[in-house]
Amino acid sequence: SPGEKGTNGMSGANELSSFKEGTPNLHTPPSPSQSSQENKALAEHKALLNETIFAVVSKDWRFETWALVVIIFNACWIGVDVDYNPENNDESKVPSDVFVAVDNVFCVCFTSEIIIRLLAYKKAADFFKDPVLKYWNLFDLTLVLMMVVETWILGVAGGELDLSKLSTLRLMRLLRISRVFRMVPELGMMVKSMAAAIRSVSSTFVLIIGIMYVFGIIFTQWGKNSNKTPHDIDMEEYFGNIPSSFLTLMQILVFDDTFMIIRACMDDTPYIGWLCILFMIIGAFTILNMLIGVLCEVVADTTTTEKEKILRVKVNEEVAHMDEDGSGTISRKEFEGVGIPLLEKIGLSRESLESAFDIIDIDKSGDVHLHEFVTMLFKLYKPPESRDLVLIQKQLDCFENSLADKIDQVFEERTIMFAQLMSDDGGKDAQKPVLPLPAIGAPSGTKDEDSDMLPCNGEAAGTPIPGQTEGDDIWHGNHGGQADA
Repeated sequence: SPGEKGTNGMSGANELSSFKEGTPNLHTPPSPSQSSQENKALAEHKALLNETIFAVVSKDWRFETWALVVIIFNACWIGVDVDYNPENNDESKVPSDVFVAVDNVFCVCFTSEIIIRLLAYKKAADFFKDPVLKYWNLFDLTLVLMMVVETWILGVAGGELDLSKLSTLRLMRLLRISRVFRMVPELGMMVKSMAAAIRSVSSTFVLIIGIMYVFGIIFTQWGKNSNKTPHDIDMEEYFGNIPSSFLTLMQILVFDDTFMIIRACMDDTPYIGWLCILFMIIGAFTILNMLIGVLCEVVADTTTTEKEKILRVKVNEEVAHMDEDGSGTISRKEFEGVGIPLLEKIGLSRESLESAFDIIDIDKSGDVHLHEFVTMLFKLYKPPESRDLVLIQKQLDCFENSLADKIDQVFEERTIMFAQLMSDDGGKDAQKPVLPLPAIGAPSGTKDEDSDMLPCNGEAAGTPIPGQTEGDDIWHGNHGGQADA
């Protein structure tokens, strides 16, 4: 019973607490090694930034939007410069001073941006060590330096140098538009999907090249001996050698005057025309459509993964704001007062948020770990996987083994306590009671006719235990030490 004292003086509640300590914790907060690399990099990035106005401006979404607009206008202006700059077009009526002035404006904008981003770090060297932006920082700095050299340094010495040779250098500014992929996540997802599909596309390319080579040899052998068709098409021009056959098969593959070639082959040699149709069915209808299906699957998987990463970053940022006391945990008060409204703004439902908190808060303490909460939240948004079921089974096995060990331990402690009570209260002349051991499945407090009786010190059974009143239950176990639940 809860108030019953053990041999070591602990109450039942304390024994229950010690039992929990010996049981594997199914909700242990994940260690830093278990957190994603993205979260670690984001934390390091925040640690490198200072608290000046430059850091505030560089993190503001309006600053990023302004930089994106300037990049797009600069890319458009490069096209205007190519068409209407007097250096490139002698018939242009636009003064060259206009292009010089606009170039200076863009140079000031990009230089100001890179300076603000540089001053946002605690140390200048951190600009190149940022685990999140170090490559973009180096890339942008290189382009800005090239623009400064071209616009201001070489512009001053323009009378002595032939700047027409540097026209291709200006086109390097177009590389800056690649920053749009970072600022617009959807475009970045498409680029990453293309990179992820390289292996599938390469395999398809090798397969189609092999098929074209086989058909190309057949068509080349036929084309060298064929004459002009009734359509006045010289087959030797289309199939006179392997490269020509490859080019013609590629033309068939993309449906460029395909049936004109097929009809000409049919009129000259019917089976060659049917081979062209067979190649079209295998190459265009089968392999290329299979490639489209593979690409769709790759794009879908990559998009789902990238969207989850973006959402996880947003959730981690909002959850960090919820931790008002900086303890690394979220209290129920913080969760209900600040957390739910913040997370609902980024598209998470209240029901899922409350379910995640209640599942983790198994001991009803009202506090959950930050990383544990985020992990559980994303698990609720995903269908269960086979590894989740295996993990649950493993945890249940650990719990069962721990429970059995604890039951054995408690039974041994109670047996020792019972023996001590008998030695202290029974005396030499007192009758020694017995400890009944009911069979498995017998209700607690009842006597099983077939159960064994374990006499104390070999004495007869039947004497009531000292200190026990009628109706009291004594916790019993079987001979093997396993408790009868």
